Amino acid sequence: MRRLREGGVTILYISHRLEEVERICDYVTVLRDGRVIDTLEVAETTTRTLTNLMLGRTLLEHFPRRSARIGKELLRVQGLTRYGVFEDVDFTLHSGELLGITGVIGSGGTAILHAVFGINPADEGQVYVDHRLVQIRSPQDAIALGMGLLSEDRQEKGLVLDMGIGENINLALLEKEPRGPLIDHKQEAELALHFVESFRINIPYPAFKARYLSGGNQQKVIVSKWMATAPRILLCDEPTQGIDIGAKVEVYRVLNDLARRGVGIIMVSNDVTEILNVCDRVLVLRYGNPVCTLRCQDTDRATVMAYMLGETPDE
Repeated sequence: MRRLREGGVTILYISHRLEEVERICDYVTVLRDGRVIDTLEVAETTTRTLTNLMLGRTLLEHFPRRSARIGKELLRVQGLTRYGVFEDVDFTLHSGELLGITGVIGSGGTAILHAVFGINPADEGQVYVDHRLVQIRSPQDAIALGMGLLSEDRQEKGLVLDMGIGENINLALLEKEPRGPLIDHKQEAELALHFVESFRINIPYPAFKARYLSGGNQQKVIVSKWMATAPRILLCDEPTQGIDIGAKVEVYRVLNDLARRGVGIIMVSNDVTEILNVCDRVLVLRYGNPVCTLRCQDTDRATVMAYMLGETPDE
């Protein structure tokens, strides 16, 4: 892009990643709810100013502080292998814990979550829930065990785009607690209203179709869908990908609240800074192989990146 600019090409660059905007752009136009808020010269502004303009309020902290107490083991994976994708993966997850999984794109984090959730079952290995060996051959098995999955692809795998918000929020609950052939639409609407208010989902009415929401609001609907099932184990695949900083902070807050209630959370993300600030431990992958597991408070971005790239971290 720099070479193109030096050659006289004008570039319109759209991103939620403010660090990219600061490195690449000369001017930045801030949008909020479909309206132009301001246009600024990048060299003359700060990340905090841009964040506050995007949100329409002052953001006190990007990564909310953790206060959950880590408790008993909820999930244990031993020797999990899917031929040609990942191999011999071991980890444990405890109540109240946020376990991060990171690596360069294509390292196998998404595939591991899909194997645990029964979308693409592993070829080898064991999964234990509450110290009990379980067989998870489908998402229905995983849901019955108290699991939920925030998928990486919101529109293809997380939502039914032509359904209303209320219908989407109730989908996983219908799978976990089937009540026969008829749906209680009053109960459905009440549950939807609860989450719309709790997460400040910006919609004109509960039947509003999911396809017309912003990325951040779509992600809030998916989070609501799984929270409605009261999960004990939540698998999150790139939960803040493609959403603005305000929605990111909302997602972090929800994850922290769930952890305080004793939910165990696995979070796959290629954003190492996010992992280190949100999680308690991080499993580092390289080409589908686990490299190490680190305590987030005892490591830094450079060390994690070195392991991801197959290098020896500086002592």
